[in-house]
Amino acid sequence: MIKPLSLSSRTPFAKGGQRACYVDPADPLRTLKVLLPGHSPQEKREALSFPKNFRPLHYFDDNDEEYRNLRWIEQKWGHVPLIPRLYGKVETDLGTAISTELFRDENGQISKTLEYYLWKEKEPKRCQQALEVFAEEWLQYAIPTRSLMLYNLVVVQEGDALNIKLIDDFGLAEFIPFVKLSNRLRRAKVTRRVNTLFAKVDRLLACKDKLSADHQEYQNAIQKRVKMLEEMEKF
Repeated sequence: MIKPLSLSSRTPFAKGGQRACYVDPADPLRTLKVLLPGHSPQEKREALSFPKNFRPLHYFDDNDEEYRNLRWIEQKWGHVPLIPRLYGKVETDLGTAISTELFRDENGQISKTLEYYLWKEKEPKRCQQALEVFAEEWLQYAIPTRSLMLYNLVVVQEGDALNIKLIDDFGLAEFIPFVKLSNRLRRAKVTRRVNTLFAKVDRLLACKDKLSADHQEYQNAIQKRVKMLEEMEKF
């Protein structure tokens, strides 16, 4: 019997509302995503009432959903350089993890999120240009997602170049994923997601600009957000 990989003594480099991300102890270019306590498929389904709790158990498993969607993307498009490669599932002492590619900058540091860069960069034009390239390529693939959140996009530094990658939210909100069946619906949904992404960037930069007006209320809020994002630097 293969002994589960030990992660419980390690610190995750990122944590969301449902899952934690660890660097694979056996490969620094891979990440292992595990479900957080209290977010198992059984617990999530039991917290709902009928008819939502009538859905199959795998519907409530974020890891299984991402695994199935990355497999579907791979089968339909082959390797897509805008998203991480899927390596499979790994048994750990924190439960079953999915193993995916971990994006790192040229200096070896784990790539930071687009949100981080937009807050920190004094001149965010380079990020915006990289985002435009990402959006153009994403529209060409027309891969459906739940959303395109600023904290689920990372900026990979390779020399002077910035390349944006999507690292999460590959699932679909619909119980019956019609966009997988219809190319027209899929492209329409992806276009809406991209337009919404640019609107999010505009709102964030507008909020950041208010800092220069020296309004204490905005300054406190923005500095608090920057401090939280800077916590990522230690990884």
